[in-house]
Amino acid sequence: ESASNTNEISERKNQSVVDIDPIDVIPTIKQQAIQALQDKANEKLVEIENDTNATFEERETAKTSVNEALINATNDVRNATTNQLVETAQTSNTNHIGQIVPNSVHRNNMKQELERAIASKKSVIDNDTNATIEEKNEAKAKIDEIANQARLNIERGVHNTDVTTAKENAVNKINDVQVNAVKKNLARQAIIDQANAKKSEIDRTPNATDEEKAVAKAKVDEAVNNTKAAIDQATNNAGVDAAKSSGLDAINQVQPVVVKKDDAKTAIDEAARAKKVEIDQTPNATDEEKAAAKAKVDEAVTSAKNAIDQATNNAGVDTAKTEGTDAINHVQPTVEKKAQAKNAIDEAARAKKAEIDQTPNATDEEKATAKAKVDEAVTTAKNAIDQATNNTGVDTAKSSGVDAINHIQPTVVKKDEAKAAIDKAAQAKKAEIDQTPNATDEEKAAAKAKVDEAVTSAKNAIDQATN
Repeated sequence: ESASNTNEISERKNQSVVDIDPIDVIPTIKQQAIQALQDKANEKLVEIENDTNATFEERETAKTSVNEALINATNDVRNATTNQLVETAQTSNTNHIGQIVPNSVHRNNMKQELERAIASKKSVIDNDTNATIEEKNEAKAKIDEIANQARLNIERGVHNTDVTTAKENAVNKINDVQVNAVKKNLARQAIIDQANAKKSEIDRTPNATDEEKAVAKAKVDEAVNNTKAAIDQATNNAGVDAAKSSGLDAINQVQPVVVKKDDAKTAIDEAARAKKVEIDQTPNATDEEKAAAKAKVDEAVTSAKNAIDQATNNAGVDTAKTEGTDAINHVQPTVEKKAQAKNAIDEAARAKKAEIDQTPNATDEEKATAKAKVDEAVTTAKNAIDQATNNTGVDTAKSSGVDAINHIQPTVVKKDEAKAAIDKAAQAKKAEIDQTPNATDEEKAAAKAKVDEAVTSAKNAIDQATN
């Protein structure tokens, strides 16, 4: 309806002013948005506070971010000029506040560092070739025990320093864990002890030379090295025990090959046997002379074997064997019994022949015949001496020979027969003289005297004759 006049218009204006003046704007959109943002921020703060993986410092940082985001969000809402802008500011800031979470890295970082330390230490343990699986597992179990407690401590840590301290303490403890690697060391020591005992036993081996002992000791060392290698290769206690047991058996079974001295003694015995055979073939040696030579051989054998026993090395044994063999080979029987007996026979024969040569009235022929008998007795006696095998036989042959020689006497008949013939002729002549007719006794006596003179001359001539 249009105003009809100025007054009416003025009244209506005044009335309108009266009606408009009480009207106020109620800003609920922004307040509601701000309250929603505040609620979201409070919800987020509670969520952050309940984040157990975040440390106090990380939660505080997140809370600060929420509070800063709330301030910014509130400003954005307040600065918005339309409902749409308010809604947009509310939505975007609500999303932003909702995305705020604690940067929970410290606890995880400490856990990761802990796990790396654990893995590194276990790797070191696994690479410890001197430890058995059981010893490694024992050390790893200690690490696991430390690690489990450390993980709890890291989880329970409130502040960064709490978490860091829990991790560092655990890492230090883990690094301090050492494998109690004694199994292989004890096994090696047992092997070394047994080897030393075996070597002492080898050193006491009768008749073994230094070289034979050294060879046996080298076998012990070889067994030790093989056993140590087997122990090193063993991965568990059972393997170590098996290697040690096999090694101990191998060491205990080592024995010196003692042949040098025995071979040398055998060579001495062979030389002695050959020498005794040679002695038995010695011409003109009696059993006693052979026995005496063999006794010298036995003495040389004993001396050689004693020298071999006293030798400490192969060179000493070789020297003792060579010297012993030479000593045996130089033994010769002292062959004198038969020679002495034959000399005695020869002496008896010479004496007898000298005696024969002094035999009164024996002719050369008679002496020669007697000497021939002496020579025959000598030959017989010497043959008997040669046939004798022992000293008694030689003595008997010598005694019999000397007796046979001494009993030989020349048969002295030639001159006696000649003298008897002279005497017979003289007797016949004297009988003839006695029958001489007309001869006086004096004449007969004178003739007989001439006969006696002739007899004397004839006998002297016979005595002077040598053959």
